[in-house]
Amino acid sequence: MTHIVYSFTNFIRIAISLFIFFSFTEFI
Repeated sequence: MTHIVYSFTNFIRIAISLFIFFSFTEFI
């Protein structure tokens, strides 16, 4: 159960990082 939660939070963190990266590149 903990492994699933860890994977889910890790996925969200990566998704947010990609979203910020693409938003930053679009801003430039």
